[in-house]
Amino acid sequence: PMSASYDPALPTDRDWVRFLTAFTDVDAPVLSDEEIAAVLVQEAVNTASSGAALQRYAAARCIDAAAGRAFAKSTTAGGLTEKTVRGLTLKWGIDASSVAGWRARSDALRAEAAWLNAPQDTSRLFRVL
Repeated sequence: PMSASYDPALPTDRDWVRFLTAFTDVDAPVLSDEEIAAVLVQEAVNTASSGAALQRYAAARCIDAAAGRAFAKSTTAGGLTEKTVRGLTLKWGIDASSVAGWRARSDALRAEAAWLNAPQDTSRLFRVL
């Protein structure tokens, strides 16, 4: 069984990753605590990030992993993703628009992380003497 926890007060990087990905349902976890912890370590090494930037890089990686899992499940289910009976059509699995939405979210998180990691220009700040 997968272990999954979430504290809405967001005291840990793992809680932030769950919040940023919207994978907060611990009764039906998309990723385990251990998987998120491993992604946090790997992203810290890969990006030399910490804090808010690390949380966003890790969330983006987790979204990519979840999208990959969903795609793999939908394509290994016999290939059938739609059925029509007497005018009623049922669709399941993952489609191109879902993939595009997940990809847009992970791209946005990576852009936020890159901005947070960039040196900030403080030359225009006023200093009280």
